[in-house]
Amino acid sequence: MSEELDNLELTLPPAAGPDQDTQAGGEQAIGTDDERNQNLKDQKAERQLRKKYAGRAFWFAACGVIFWAVLLVWNGWSTYYSGKAPFSDNVLIAITTATSINLFAAFLGVIRGLFPASGRRSK
Repeated sequence: MSEELDNLELTLPPAAGPDQDTQAGGEQAIGTDDERNQNLKDQKAERQLRKKYAGRAFWFAACGVIFWAVLLVWNGWSTYYSGKAPFSDNVLIAITTATSINLFAAFLGVIRGLFPASGRRSK
């Protein structure tokens, strides 16, 4: 059995050079196992980051909406029981507008960063 192992020859793929086939566009085909393994690891790491930050973006938006709803309910209860509103209508309009715009912009920015358009992948 050891003689068989001694006579065994391993053939390695040729090094990348001008003789090797290329894909359209001039890029080399991913041919080595190391490159494939690295791409797989990169995809897994990217998926983990997406899961992590997508959850955080959701909870950030949810907490912002809850804050806004609690503020409106508190304002309504205060007005009902004391007869005087703690915030004027103009202040409530400003808070509602600012909260809505900030939450939308932050959420949109995070989501666009996590899930870029298919044609534009950051490297």
